[in-house]
Amino acid sequence: MPPRPKLAKAAAATVEPDEVFKSWDQYQTEVEVAPFELPLPNGETLLIKCPTGGALRRLNLAQATGDLEGIIENAFGDQAERIWELAEEAPYPAILKLSNDVMNHYGRKARDLGE
Repeated sequence: MPPRPKLAKAAAATVEPDEVFKSWDQYQTEVEVAPFELPLPNGETLLIKCPTGGALRRLNLAQATGDLEGIIENAFGDQAERIWELAEEAPYPAILKLSNDVMNHYGRKARDLGE
């Protein structure tokens, strides 16, 4: 007979008695990162905040369905309209490259956090 799989109850028993678990607030504080900065030709700098968990979920769906409006709205949050204004007369790859750079910026920050 094959060995029986370990039950979650047995695995839970191996938790060290002095182990302290973090609160949700601690997790959020640990991952606070500076916004992505986009300098504009007029001297203004757009600050693009890190997408929230909900925005990331919607962004994933927008990417899967090819919904460019949804991608921009969720990647750029409160700056999405301004990004569309900038992109209106620009070659279309510019907005795609910017979206990629913003997500790489925050993805790198998440990877740098480690454990």
